[in-house]
Amino acid sequence: MAGIKSWIPDIKTYEQGVTWDEMDAYRTITVRPAINVRWWASAGTAGTAALGTFAMLNRLPDWPRNVNFILAGTGVGMAGSIDVSGKDQFGNTITETMGFGSADNGGTVVGTKVFAALDSGTLRYGTAVGNGTPQIGFVPGTNCLLGLPDKINGTTDVVQLGFGLGTGAVSYGGGTIAAFVDSPMHAIRPAAALDGTAEVNVWYVSRYDATGVGTVANRLQIT
Repeated sequence: MAGIKSWIPDIKTYEQGVTWDEMDAYRTITVRPAINVRWWASAGTAGTAALGTFAMLNRLPDWPRNVNFILAGTGVGMAGSIDVSGKDQFGNTITETMGFGSADNGGTVVGTKVFAALDSGTLRYGTAVGNGTPQIGFVPGTNCLLGLPDKINGTTDVVQLGFGLGTGAVSYGGGTIAAFVDSPMHAIRPAAALDGTAEVNVWYVSRYDATGVGTVANRLQIT
């Protein structure tokens, strides 16, 4: 139990506030992450050194998560990158650039930021000859980041992780779960590859000290 810090008076006034790390607020969440390879946007099919603007398909994911970028084509030593812009799970505007430098017949790149909404993006084809077809969607593997609705102070704020498939439970590192928690992104990762029916269960308590910061969960409804 986190408890309330000592203060004079013993109970803080509204203006002084009670920070999140002083609250014994445990949260339990179950997520069934989708695996749509094409969800956020399309960018057409183009060739050498082309530049394309995203045609947005869906701004909101099934759950705040990172972006998967696939560029398949016929060129040897193809390259490609995207710039994406949107909001994280706390309502902050964020951007990310992700790409690969040289891969025969295309490549795949996994983003490292959590997007609760994707507003726009551009795609740049490399100099290799050959058309490419981009897919901008969800990450299906264990590097999928699932954003928590609250900020956490560190990996120990997540006290339980579970993963289930139709065939039963899947071990989360034999019980060592810290490697599956991304504290800077306030996110967790699945224990195994997703299949569209897998469920991720998380139990956490935020010990994030929001003194001078304000809130730790402040995402407004997106319009």
